[in-house]
Amino acid sequence: YTNTLDEPSSEVRSITIVANDGLAFSSPQEIVVRMRYVNDPPRIQVASDSLTLRENNFVALYANVILEEDDDTTLRSATINLTNPMEDDPADEMISYNETLAALYGIQGDDHGTTLSFSGVASIGSYQELLRSVRFSISSENPNDSPRIFTLVIIDPLLSPSSTHFTTVNVITNNDGPQRSSDYPYNEPQVL
Repeated sequence: YTNTLDEPSSEVRSITIVANDGLAFSSPQEIVVRMRYVNDPPRIQVASDSLTLRENNFVALYANVILEEDDDTTLRSATINLTNPMEDDPADEMISYNETLAALYGIQGDDHGTTLSFSGVASIGSYQELLRSVRFSISSENPNDSPRIFTLVIIDPLLSPSSTHFTTVNVITNNDGPQRSSDYPYNEPQVL
């Protein structure tokens, strides 16, 4: 017996088998099949796994993200993590999101430096739109140009996690020209 439906009914199936050896039929035998629900994990699709961030700018980490969940119309949470922060001052690397949008959808956002977590049962579309608002920026005027690696995991209502999605952000620095520092006073030359 094979059932190819993703969400089969939970009704008990009864199958009767009769064998024939070419001379006679056997007594009918009944087999009872009970369907057991299997929770499929949610899935993440992103158009590009490699992005570019220019100094003094930002990059939308998941601008084209598509979230899928076969078993439900909602998600429970999402977590974004910068796995390899590079700046001397952790505050220079910032993951931000649209807080107004999160509040509108009843999703709580918690920013813990290099980790951004969203929680609260909300529609898949709400999580998708919120993730599309997530940005990464570096405030340093001399950022480390090593690629940054981000992970994204979403969790469905039955606590099944998606596969971890990896995104690489390549950092392009600017060659800033020299600037006069205000730390050194400038005195007009004096004529004697």
